Formats: sequence, structure tokens, C-alpha cells
Amino acid sequence: MSGQIYVGYWIDWSYGPISGARLTIPSETAGFLIAFIAIFSGWVGTAVWNLVAFTVHQWRCTVQPRDGLYHQLQSALCNNTTHISFAITASRIGYAWRNHATQALGRAGALSSVAVMIGVLFAATGTFSARIASSNGSVLLTGTTCGFPAGIAALGLDSVALTLGESMQSGVTLTLSNAYAQDCYVNPVSGNSSIQYLVSGDATTCTGYARPSLGYNVTTGVACPFEEACSVDASQVLQLDTGFLDSNDDLGINQPFENRVLFRRLTTCSPLQTAGFSDNKFSHIAGYEYLGNVSTYAYGRNSYQPTRFAFTQPVPYSNTTFLYTQNTYTASETAYYLMIATTMQHGSSGPVFTPIPDISPDPRRPMSLIFLANRAFYQDSVDDAWFNASRPLNRSANRGTLSTYYLSDYPGSVLGCIEQAQICTADMQNCTHLDDWHTWKGFLSYYTGIDEANLTAIGLNDIQKTTALMIQEAALSGLVWNIIDQLGPKALLASSYLSQQEFFYSPALPNTQWQREVANWFSIGLAQLQRSLAVSHRRPIAPILQQYWQNFPANATAIRSFCDSQKVHDARFTTFNVLGLGIALSLGLLILICGHGAPFFVPKIQRKFASRRQQRSIPRDQWIASHHLHLQRMVFQLTGQGSWSGEEDSVPVTAHREMLEPLPLFIEKSNPDGDLLPYQSRTIQPMQHWEQRDVLKSPAIESAETRSTSEER
Repeated sequence: MSGQIYVGYWIDWSYGPISGARLTIPSETAGFLIAFIAIFSGWVGTAVWNLVAFTVHQWRCTVQPRDGLYHQLQSALCNNTTHISFAITASRIGYAWRNHATQALGRAGALSSVAVMIGVLFAATGTFSARIASSNGSVLLTGTTCGFPAGIAALGLDSVALTLGESMQSGVTLTLSNAYAQDCYVNPVSGNSSIQYLVSGDATTCTGYARPSLGYNVTTGVACPFEEACSVDASQVLQLDTGFLDSNDDLGINQPFENRVLFRRLTTCSPLQTAGFSDNKFSHIAGYEYLGNVSTYAYGRNSYQPTRFAFTQPVPYSNTTFLYTQNTYTASETAYYLMIATTMQHGSSGPVFTPIPDISPDPRRPMSLIFLANRAFYQDSVDDAWFNASRPLNRSANRGTLSTYYLSDYPGSVLGCIEQAQICTADMQNCTHLDDWHTWKGFLSYYTGIDEANLTAIGLNDIQKTTALMIQEAALSGLVWNIIDQLGPKALLASSYLSQQEFFYSPALPNTQWQREVANWFSIGLAQLQRSLAVSHRRPIAPILQQYWQNFPANATAIRSFCDSQKVHDARFTTFNVLGLGIALSLGLLILICGHGAPFFVPKIQRKFASRRQQRSIPRDQWIASHHLHLQRMVFQLTGQGSWSGEEDSVPVTAHREMLEPLPLFIEKSNPDGDLLPYQSRTIQPMQHWEQRDVLKSPAIESAETRSTSEER
């Protein structure tokens, strides 16, 4: 995509000033931020589990004696810092106790399911995290090369250099737009009378613009706009309508609502009758008698007569639109030869084509006629109004095999299109007239002056006017007549059916081929609109235009606003949702504080309130006693090691520099009365008098009873 990408903070006005806050950075740098977000999410997940485990542990606490399974699960809740480790530990505990405790698997499984649910929840929130960063999201073009060909207006609109430069620029972009349309737009024609066509194509190809494609409606059977030249069959009229495209949401011109405009393009096409408008006569032009029969088509005066021969004298036919000879056809060396006439192409004296009243009472209507000379050999007859071919011909092909082919019934056929467009305010309260395209001057419209009365009349501000002018200029390059003029036979889908070995041979075409062609041109025009806006007023490729190129000054507020507002997609950059990033970091930080702080501060609060009531907090005592550091402390005390303090703190400690021996796997008891003796040897002895009990008291209660017995003694 042409133009430099803006790196930094900006607002995507499709979502408003808050939700639309964006941060764009190169993808290489974004990888570090994405990695941090992933690590941070892991920390948050651990904190959430700590909070859940603490809550569940406290909820399960009781002063009643419980079996060993209960106590081990309580210990697991206290000492497993992640939901995964707890789920594994709880499953192992439940399996080990399956024959030693009531409903062991179900009790352990219930707690394991809580941990699994938290894991699933965090996996689901991954979709939210993915929306924070988009590696191919919207980015802004900086418009650093946004300018215009200063001084080129002095060359004049009819300058050969200007014409060639403009043609080169338009031809290159139309070729690219044609390829894009084939990949990313659906060909609309089918048997339905009204169908809507939106995006299709390869997802990796169709991601450069604000929208992969611009949707439009296709309707058949509408009123024919060509008066006496209309076909008698009303179904032979095709209308394509984009509806109102938003300059921001659809065309990617990033502006708040008050600076947006709406653009609509409406094209109505139909094959035209040639009977009564065509003639076939022998050439009497001096020096060109060898041309033989000349076919003329008189729909209006065409001052730019596109023939293969440069006549030195004016063509002696009034109102001649197209002039065709068999030699013209032969010289073209192609199966399909196209000529155009349009009211939207202007010379020094005005439009090059002026239609006769029989086809258009208003000569200013935005009309284009396309002449097709069809020399293809079809394998079967073609019943299409523009490509009609039912004249059989036996011809030798494919290594001498005699086959029957079908040729066009007429020397040429004509298709007419009315191309309309309008600009509206964002609230759709005011719009220009659909036929106002005759006031749109094309490439130099902004620089040589344009009648802005139609834009001023609908109440557009300066930024809206500039946006409207740029949309108009981009749209003009995608009109049907310009597509045909620049691409020639390559603009026809029918050309893709031609045999590579025998260039003029083709399979039969469907009877809706002309409708497919029109829809394809319309799609190319919309793709051209997207491309032209994306590269609008960036440094062109045509040397004549580069020679006069000058960037817009910084004080040209309206045009600079447009230059710096084009949204595209570029995989080399990553765009972050600032609001989502802020919410994720803020909420994550809060969860981190709560998850790691609750097990530390809540016991202190419980102790404070319990001391006021001169009671002990059983949940607090059990949480502390279940911690692995306190379980270890109690085992050391049972073996007679250490002078411990901090029994009610998070971390118990011994006297300064006091040394402890490693703990044994078993603790020896010497008599059945349960009296504990100091640890004497590191030799592990089997427990001989350990009484098996199904119900155990919590460590905190055991410790309290031990202290009570000592006091009685």
C-alpha cells in the first residue's frame, strides 16, 4: 500500500473517541507488548485461582471432625497455586481415597471441575485478548507525500503530455483494480431478479482496504433510460446500485460524523437496438475506397471517432457515433474489438459525444455507449443480447477436423449505460442530483477549479467538500467508459474463455453474458474507487505527474485533514485497542492485588474481629494450619525440633541460627496411649501403634487440644 504508516496514538472514528482509541506500532515491536500481555494474563490467571481457592477453602471450613479426604483437599486448596495443578492433585487425591472415603471421586471431582471451569473461562477470555491487538487491523496513512501536480494546469486539459501521463496512471491502477475485483468481488448475475453481492475471495488477498469489497444491489426489469433505442424486452435492463456508502465506514476516510459524507453510485445498462440507428454503405472517402463496406451507428455526434485509421478528412456521416469496417476488425487482431462514446469525456469544446434526442432528451446525462465487434468462433450458438451468435459456419480446426462454429449475427452491437452518482450529508438530509456528474471535471478538478455550488448547496463544510471532491475524482477513474478505454478487450470476461491455441475460438457463452460483463465493470469501478482513495494524491508513477509534484502545505487544513485520514490494512503493523488494553491491564492489576492479597490480609482481619469477641476464627486458623509451611512446622514440633514462633503468621520461624534435621517419612510412637516422644533417630521405623481412624480433627483443633492438655498438666 502506498504511503507511510502512522505510528502512534490515533482515533478510529468508526467506534467513537473512546472505543476507537488505537495504538499502531510495527509488528516486530508489537511482539514484545503481546508477549507481556500473555505473561500478564498468566499472572492474572494465577491470582484468580488463588482468590477462588481461598474462598472455597473458607466456605468449606467447619469445626466438626471430617475424614482424611476432606483435610487433604483443604490442604490442596491452600497449597496449589494454579488451577491446573489443583485439578491434577485433587484428581489424584480422589482416586487414592476411592476405597477409603465416602463418594471420594465425586467430592474431589466437584472441586476439580471448579478448577477446570476457571481454565475454560480464561481460554474464552483469550478471544477478548485477541481483540486487543490486530496484526492486520486498521492503520492510518500519514500523507507525507500527499500533494498535487503544481503548475501542470498550465499545460492545458488537452495537453498530449498530460493526457499520456493521466492515461498511464489510470491504466496501471485499473489493471490492479481489475485483478482485485476478480479476487474479492462476487460476479452478481444469476437467475434472480434482485440479488445483493458482498465480499468474497481469498481472505489474505482482500484485506488491504477499510472493507474487502463494497456491496451493491442488482435489479433487472427496471425502466429503460434510452428512449427509442430501448429493447422491447424489459428484462434486458440491468441496474446496479451501491446504496449510500459512508466515507468513513465503507471508504476508510477516517473522520468524525460531522465531517463525513455519503456517496452513491447508480448504473443502468441495456443493449440498444441497432435497427434504425445503423447503416451499411460503401466507402466514398477519398483515398479509402479500399475499405469497402462501412458500418455506421448513429446515436449522436462523436467528435472523438475511435477508429483504426486516421482519416485526413471529416467523416461524411452526420451523427455518426461508431464507424466500423472489416479491415478495422482485421487490424485489431483480437476476437473482440471495442469502441466507446461518452458524454463524460470532455475536450476543449465540451463533451466529445452528444446523443441524439431519440435516445436522450437531455444531452448532459452521464451516458456511455460501448460498441462490440465480435469475431469469435463459438462451439455452440450464443443467445445473448450483446454477444448474439447464431450464424453457423463449417470450419476446419483441431488438426483438420471439420466442425461447426457460430459467428455473430451482426457486424457490431451496442450497449448503453447511464452512470449516475450523488453526494449526501452524513444525516442524508441533503443530496446532490444523481445526474450531476457532468460537472465533475476529473483529474484536475481540485486544482483547475470546479463548480462547487452543488456541494455548497447541500450544506457541506470545507472538510466535507474536500472529501466529496476526492471521492468524485476517485469515482471518475472507475467509470465504465474509462475501464473500456484503458483495458480494452481485457475488460471483458468473455476474453478469458478464448482458446490459447486458437485465439478466436471460444465455448458458448451464457445468455446473461452481457449482464455479467456490466456487473464486472461495476465491481472494477468500485475496486478502483477503493484503490484510488487509498493512494489518492500520493506521489504518482507517471513521470509527467512526478515532474510537477508538490506536497500540500501544512496550512491547507481541509486537504491535509483528508490526506492524514485514510485507513487501510497493513500486516507489517499491529494496532492495539487502547480501551481494551487499558481495561485488561487495570482489571488484571486489581485481580492481582485481590488474588494475592486476600489470603494475606483476610486472615489478619479475621483475627482482629475474632479477638474483639474473645474467640478464635476457625476459618483463619484452618487456612494457616493447612499451609504447607505450617504443616511442616507442626511435624518439626512433633519430632521435638525447633523453638518456633509465628504460629499465627504466614511464615513460622525458629530461633536465630537454630539447625533442624531432615524430616523422616514416618514418625515413631512408643505406646498405645498416644504420648509423643522426641525424635531420637534418623532411622525410619514403621508405625506399630498408630491407631487407624476414619474421622480426623483439623490441625488447628488438634493443636488447640494439645495446648489445653499441656495447661491442665
